[in-house]
Amino acid sequence: MRIGTTRPVGIYILSDPISSIAKKFPDLKISLLTQGRTVTYERLQQGAVDLAVVLTEVCAKRIYCQAAEICPRLGHRCRIIIA
Repeated sequence: MRIGTTRPVGIYILSDPISSIAKKFPDLKISLLTQGRTVTYERLQQGAVDLAVVLTEVCAKRIYCQAAEICPRLGHRCRIIIA
């Protein structure tokens, strides 16, 4: 699974959950690709990542997005983005 995200989300939000998932499912290959939000959207649309998690209030056009309340520490909503 290839997950695209921004650096703050990758460091402060996803690092612990991904580590836990990797321990529970050692055969699952997880790649966390951190870059800016615009590049994350582009990589998602190109199929370079399977899903993306970003801090945003609005989604980019032509991308399905689901809000998740998983980022209260940063005072923002995270959006799980799937193209």
